[in-house]
Amino acid sequence: MREKDWLARHERAIAIALLVLAAAVRLIALTRYPAGLNQDEASTGYEAWALLHYGMDRAGNSWPVLLTSWGSGQNILYSWLSMPFIALFGLNMFSLRLTAALCGVAACAVMWRLGRRCGGAGCGLCALLLIAVDPWHIMASRWALESNIMPLFLLAGVLCTVKSRENVRWLMGAAVCFALALYAYGTAFFFLPLFLVVYVLMNLSLLRERWFWLAAGLFVLLALPIGLCQLINMTDLPAVTFLGITLPKLTAPRQAAVSVFGTGLSGVLDNIGSFAKLLVTQSDGLRYNALPGSGLYYFFGLPLAAAGLVRSFVERKPQPGEGPVRLALIVSLVCACLVTVNINRVNMVWLPLLYFQGAGLDWLLSRIGRWGALPLAAVAVCFALFAADYVREPPAFTDIDGLSEAIACAEEAADGTVYVTDQIPAPYIYVLFLRQVPPQDYADTVEFFNPGSPFENAASFGRYRFDGGAGEEPGDCCVLTLWEFDQWAGWMTCLGQFGDYVVCAAP
Repeated sequence: MREKDWLARHERAIAIALLVLAAAVRLIALTRYPAGLNQDEASTGYEAWALLHYGMDRAGNSWPVLLTSWGSGQNILYSWLSMPFIALFGLNMFSLRLTAALCGVAACAVMWRLGRRCGGAGCGLCALLLIAVDPWHIMASRWALESNIMPLFLLAGVLCTVKSRENVRWLMGAAVCFALALYAYGTAFFFLPLFLVVYVLMNLSLLRERWFWLAAGLFVLLALPIGLCQLINMTDLPAVTFLGITLPKLTAPRQAAVSVFGTGLSGVLDNIGSFAKLLVTQSDGLRYNALPGSGLYYFFGLPLAAAGLVRSFVERKPQPGEGPVRLALIVSLVCACLVTVNINRVNMVWLPLLYFQGAGLDWLLSRIGRWGALPLAAVAVCFALFAADYVREPPAFTDIDGLSEAIACAEEAADGTVYVTDQIPAPYIYVLFLRQVPPQDYADTVEFFNPGSPFENAASFGRYRFDGGAGEEPGDCCVLTLWEFDQWAGWMTCLGQFGDYVVCAAP
């Protein structure tokens, strides 16, 4: 009883301290860790800038509900949320990644409230502690991969669903959060139908509630544009523009590219095996998703989650509020078996799993009494080791230091074509991002190496070319990496070096 009284007196102070810690590790040196800029980040940021200033994406679509992007689409919600920061700070890595970091902090706050609502003050603080220092969540909050914000909206929807058990009006909040998740990442179309149908079947009394039908109508209204866009891209229907809003036609539907549908039973079984391996090894081989040694949730993550689940089903049968969280975990695990596995694509799993890790840690601390400092110290040590590893050797994307200056120098020096190195992935997107090219100029002049492909790659637009050439006419200039310049130094004239990039005149 004395411990509960102490926790009641200090709960808010501890929660604030943990939220400050969560904010610090997600916001400090945001443009330095991870190093460089990923091409998906550049694409998302450029689209947000283009929408903010021109009301269209780079494909020329006015206010699309889904970005055409590479051809097979990119999710729009991250770009929408980034527009205020880009308006304030300009288009740069900080303004772009700030959205991810703030969404990460918001997810920590939602996790705390969910844990507190379902399992009490101890469970809430344990869940908040684990998500605040979780390797996957920290790393996902520090770069602008647009799909990484979907778990926040699903978790917020689950919290609203839990709270609706006491006040049914919270279903309106759930409707908004779940609808927004559909604009955050396409795998929400796998998760939400199953979750919502099963939840309603388990709570048929909701059908008698007026607020349920209002929430259902709100969800349908908000989800209708992206739902119709998905229908267009699953059929032969053309793109539609209505009241300035575009439902674009992609070169290929993204869900088909990331699911195991059509692979047969053997493909599904192989994918289940891959997902099981991912859960155990906590790595998909990509350093920007998981660091060796720390993984997704440290070595104790799965045992704690198992303890939390056992406690949920065995010790908490009178706790109906935890039902939606259990359902979210079960549905996300089923959906993960149908999505081609990597950490980002199955990200719907990780936050429900973290919740049950928090519940498991709360159970452990309640059982070992004064020895509770030991598991908390283990969490602190694992976090310190992860942070040291992350800072010592951060994940690295395309180095853009000096690239904008190099392109500007080439533009000024060239009377003709500007050739940009093809030794970086999708170089055209970095030109769009760094030089802030009006989207209509790009849409009117772009030519692709592979038109109609799910991942179209621009060969040229405007005066830029990206085919690995070095200039064909006097007056052409090229932007090369240092490695390329070393190979061609004997017959290229250097006009300047900017970081790892060299501007050269055509031979």
